[in-house]
Amino acid sequence: MFMGSCQRRNSNWTATISIPIIKLGEIVMGFIDHVFRGEVRLWKVFWFGYFIPKIPIILIINVMKEASQIRDGWIGTVIIGLILLYEVWIGIGLFNCAPNVNKKIWFWLGRFVAVFILLSVVSSALKMLKG
Repeated sequence: MFMGSCQRRNSNWTATISIPIIKLGEIVMGFIDHVFRGEVRLWKVFWFGYFIPKIPIILIINVMKEASQIRDGWIGTVIIGLILLYEVWIGIGLFNCAPNVNKKIWFWLGRFVAVFILLSVVSSALKMLKG
């Protein structure tokens, strides 16, 4: 109801809020798509797609280890599933973006890290399925 009264006084109120949110969503989805297709420089994928997001992921996992109610419930399963999906995406993205470097050593290191991530995802998923 409050939002409706604001819209009557200023009809552009919702437009000014939603445009930046929509634009941010387009940027993020574009980045996800370009990484998956291997169209981004490897350093951007590593730092902005893997390293920086890994910090909050580690914090979330540590909180879940301490809070057994979250870990054992459906919320924990959903969170772990989303983290595994993210890890698969970043592994494939690093692998596909590895050729986008100037030196061959970064190509091989990028591929090595990607394979390591994907193997760790498979290992974690198998551990989860076994119980």
